[in-house]
Amino acid sequence: MLPRPGLRGRRLGPAALAVTVLLSLAGVVMVPGGLATAGSAVPRQATETPVPTALPPVDTPTVAPAGNVCPQILKVVPPAAINAAVQNPGAVRAFNQLRDAGKPESPFNLRRTWLSIHAYSKPYHPLFNSLEFKVGCP
Repeated sequence: MLPRPGLRGRRLGPAALAVTVLLSLAGVVMVPGGLATAGSAVPRQATETPVPTALPPVDTPTVAPAGNVCPQILKVVPPAAINAAVQNPGAVRAFNQLRDAGKPESPFNLRRTWLSIHAYSKPYHPLFNSLEFKVGCP
């Protein structure tokens, strides 16, 4: 690779070198601030730089109203995790399973339909203290 004047010893890669050779063959030279033809001393001006615009405010997620969610978890579990569990309950542990799987369904062996946290005495963690469905809220 050949050094290019004006880059203070930096070398050009193969693609940049090819572009520089093609531009020089076409009579265009690189000058600070843009490109100029061999006969002109005035470099071309770059187009206007786009002005960054303000981004719209990010909405904080709210808990979906559908589903049975224990009110105790609203303060300790992120709303995004609760929304994901309510929208896809099959992905959460123990959804719609019987309290005691070895017995038939009865008024004393209800299905787990309340979204809760595994252990209320520990902080929420998606792996070690995750969401699960229980028969009722404590």
